[in-house]
Amino acid sequence: MKGRKLLTLGMGLILAFSCLAGCKQQEAGNTGQQGGSETTSGKETPSVKEYPNQNLSGIISFNPGGATDIMARIIGPEMEKDMGYSVIMENKAGASGATATESVLGQPADGNTILFTSEVCNMWQALSIADIDCLKDLQPLMVYGGSAGVLVTQPDFQFETYEDMLAYAKENPGKVTVASAGIGTNIDAYIAMMKVIHGVEFNIITYGSEGDCRTALLGGEVDFTICNNFTALTYIQDGSFVCKAIFGDEEIAGYEGIPLLCTEYPDFKKYLPWGSYIVSFLHADTSPEIIKALQDASVTAYNSEAFQSYLETNGVLGYGLVGKEAEEYIQRSRSIVWYLYYDNGSTQVNPADYGVERVQ
Repeated sequence: MKGRKLLTLGMGLILAFSCLAGCKQQEAGNTGQQGGSETTSGKETPSVKEYPNQNLSGIISFNPGGATDIMARIIGPEMEKDMGYSVIMENKAGASGATATESVLGQPADGNTILFTSEVCNMWQALSIADIDCLKDLQPLMVYGGSAGVLVTQPDFQFETYEDMLAYAKENPGKVTVASAGIGTNIDAYIAMMKVIHGVEFNIITYGSEGDCRTALLGGEVDFTICNNFTALTYIQDGSFVCKAIFGDEEIAGYEGIPLLCTEYPDFKKYLPWGSYIVSFLHADTSPEIIKALQDASVTAYNSEAFQSYLETNGVLGYGLVGKEAEEYIQRSRSIVWYLYYDNGSTQVNPADYGVERVQ
């Protein structure tokens, strides 16, 4: 279980952290810099021994009520138990998460400001939303959890299976309608995968959010949409939606027996598994010792009864990735979706120009 692995990692980090703290204190005494260290911007930050010495700020990159907001508000209080100071949450929506990110990057790199965002960080440069590199300008704290995409329709949809719908759509380009939350969202990425692999054209109707897409499907405005597995589950359980396919290679609890597109169409394996995820970041210039302290607190929060209960109750896929594993996960996710959009002409921004390598 990854949670146990992370708990063990957390204990190891605490020991390493203690050694580093002692070294840092000795170093400060030798140089005459008592009680602090210098960031690249020249601003004094708290020493490891002092950190934290105030309440922290949690900046959520979306409006209240979404998955990012919910997870952040569960994680924050659990981190507080480990650190002894509050994590005060604030929502700063706008520009696909870039508004909140700019706000965090404008603060001192002292570990007192944490960004909570999602996989939208993959697309800021790709879609020319903001010139922010999520792995150079930011330091991942933890990838908490995420989802696989599930294609859903109303129960009385005229086609029984995914294959039936696909066959009709190929013969009648643009006749099948799909609700999307717009370019750069996970729904749009899944639609792009279908277009590339099947060579099919849908009539794409854009709404403001995944919630709006679900509402449109409930109202019969579209033929299908693609949801996160955990947001669609209650609709499936109460009979409002029927799931026709899973964008993944593994069965998901609550979706037993639903076709896996990687199995039915092996070409999907070049993109899948891929899905939405919730992640926290710090300013990239934050000291390694403070990063480790916050990673330890994140591990504690992830393994807490409150957060594990949330994952299980809502069908969220738990990842709990820190350090190198978190960086590699984000790197792979970004490569998949950026090259997908570049190959199908949705963006002219070449990922190779930004040092993003294609996943083999």
